[in-house]
Amino acid sequence: MRGAVRKRKRMAGYVAKVLNAFGKNKTGFSIGKVVYAERLDCAFCRGTGLNRKDAKCPVCGGSGHNQIHPPALPCAYCRGDGHGVAALTCPVCRGKGVVSVREPLKGCPRCGGTGRNQTDRLYCVTCEGKGVVTARKSE
Repeated sequence: MRGAVRKRKRMAGYVAKVLNAFGKNKTGFSIGKVVYAERLDCAFCRGTGLNRKDAKCPVCGGSGHNQIHPPALPCAYCRGDGHGVAALTCPVCRGKGVVSVREPLKGCPRCGGTGRNQTDRLYCVTCEGKGVVTARKSE
C-alpha cells in the first residue's frame, strides 16, 4: 500500500515539474494540476445541478457531481468551464471540466497546450483538445 502511494506521489511530482516547465500558454491559461479524485463538482452547472434555465443539468443529471477516471487535468479547450462555443457543452470534456489523461505527460507540440487549432475554433486533433499528450518513456 505504501509503495503505491509513494509511486503516485512521485509521479504527481514528475507531472507537476513537466507542467510547470510549460508555464502559461498563448491564451494565458496555465494547465492545472493533476487530479486524482474520482468525483468532482460539475463544471457545467458549477455544482448546482441546474442549468441556466433552472432545468436539470444535462451533464450531471441534476446531482451536481461527475464521476471521472483519474488521473485527470482541467480541460484546455474550455479552460475547465464545461462550456464550449456559444455556451454549448464542451465537445472535449463533455461539460465535466476535466479530461482523463495517461501519464507521463508533455505539452502538445501542435497547439502549444491551448487545446485549440490556431486557425479556427475547433479542438486540436493531436491532443484531442486536452492540451497534453502522453510522453514516450524515452523522452
